[in-house]
Amino acid sequence: MNYKAYGLKISSELVLKGVKENLEEDKPDLIIKKGKVEVPDESDLQGDNFRVTHESIYLFWDDVGRFKLTKGKEVVIDPHPEVDEYLLSMFLTGSVLALTLNQRGYHLIHASCVKVDGYAVAFLGGSGYGKSTLANYFYKNGYPVVADDYVALTLKGDVAVVTPGFPTLKLSPQYIDIMKIDPDDVLRTEHDLKSNYVHAGNGFSGEELILKGLYIIDPGEPLSLRKLDKQEAMENLLRYSYAIKVLTNPQKVENLKNNALLIKNTNLNLLTVPRDLEVLEQVYQMVLEDLRK
Repeated sequence: MNYKAYGLKISSELVLKGVKENLEEDKPDLIIKKGKVEVPDESDLQGDNFRVTHESIYLFWDDVGRFKLTKGKEVVIDPHPEVDEYLLSMFLTGSVLALTLNQRGYHLIHASCVKVDGYAVAFLGGSGYGKSTLANYFYKNGYPVVADDYVALTLKGDVAVVTPGFPTLKLSPQYIDIMKIDPDDVLRTEHDLKSNYVHAGNGFSGEELILKGLYIIDPGEPLSLRKLDKQEAMENLLRYSYAIKVLTNPQKVENLKNNALLIKNTNLNLLTVPRDLEVLEQVYQMVLEDLRK
């Protein structure tokens, strides 16, 4: 099966749910295939569920399987015999693809992103902070989704450019029910997950976009928006750099440089948001007003 996401032509032996199929028969940039994965005992970096060597990143989860990511060009999957196909796809299009993009030199931030007036606008924050929820509110008001959960950036001169991912949002089952999202748009699994993928394809395009604004979500009260100084901005960008634990020391230096360029050339704000869906309209209007100043 052939797919296209983040500017990559992907050939995959497994179904990638929510990812746009590629009908062109071109040479793939990334190959995803099944195979045997042996996790090395020795590595340059390691954690509870990863190992990093000079050429490859190894990821492993007991109930899902093992993955070997090599040079951003190949992913080998050794799935657990009883893993649910949808759950496996979520890991593939989540952490696995994100780290593959990192191997290819993209600068990744933990964010959701929408297209506003021809530009990319990203919402950063930790898990459960409301990034995808806010992105969905923009989407329901006619602003296309660009990427969700992680955003892939390229620093080109004085601008940061976003490469679109795929048209889905990860939303909590509670939010899906409250907002009465069409069940046909929801990819569900028998597993009790914190979030489900929801189709959000209206207006989606694979074209690169200049990043105009970064809004770092801070759950709290009262609702407010303020520009961050350079020190605050750097602290937050480092905090929400995607998968920073797997970066080698040279990669961490590069990450720091890229964050400094983001601070220099992008509008960064702290968006304090109460944990209340009733304020979404106010947040939405506040961000639009700030962007259009």
